Amino acid sequence: MSDSPAPVPGPNRFAGYPARPAAVCDTRSADETIFLELRRKVQESELLSAATERLLVKMSFNGRLTVVVHNGRVFKSSYEEGYFRRKNDLAGS
Repeated sequence: MSDSPAPVPGPNRFAGYPARPAAVCDTRSADETIFLELRRKVQESELLSAATERLLVKMSFNGRLTVVVHNGRVFKSSYEEGYFRRKNDLAGS
């Protein structure tokens, strides 16, 4: 048998831990919500504006776009053409 106490069920399960003010909990919840939305947009490839996506489709862009963000602002952006090789290049034509 274990010497550690069993968890306390119910609202007192965090007894012994300092209580957080409600404002801190609300802020944390809001921060988590914002982060989850950012993560969803990254996973679903919704980072670019529709106008930018249209330009990329029109020019049949194949490459890598890089965006560096610092303190919530775009710090640097770049592109690398030819990141993905064309099928013709693979055949050596």
